[in-house]
Amino acid sequence: LDFSAGLIVADGLRNTVGLSWDDEGILWGVNNGPDQLNRPDLGLSIYNDNPAEELNRINVSIPALHYGYPYCWTEGSLPEGTGKGPGTVWAWPTTMKTERDDNWCRK
Repeated sequence: LDFSAGLIVADGLRNTVGLSWDDEGILWGVNNGPDQLNRPDLGLSIYNDNPAEELNRINVSIPALHYGYPYCWTEGSLPEGTGKGPGTVWAWPTTMKTERDDNWCRK
């Protein structure tokens, strides 16, 4: 197969297990979050309840729009006093001290 004429409609998705067009012509995808998530500032081993799985509305009108992976993950449930609530986006531990920090992930 020749993929040279293909179109990249999204980047930064991880293990999208469900892709579907809705009745309005919008593409949706469900992602499985990454494993082995450890961030000492958020409770160290937080992978049992994080990252949350994501339902992404994929904007095909912006080719190759980045959806975060492998730099960012979405909060599911963090220990009391550490998180900002379900759906908050955080940087992966290995990228926190680069330009891809928590603020970058939330843009």
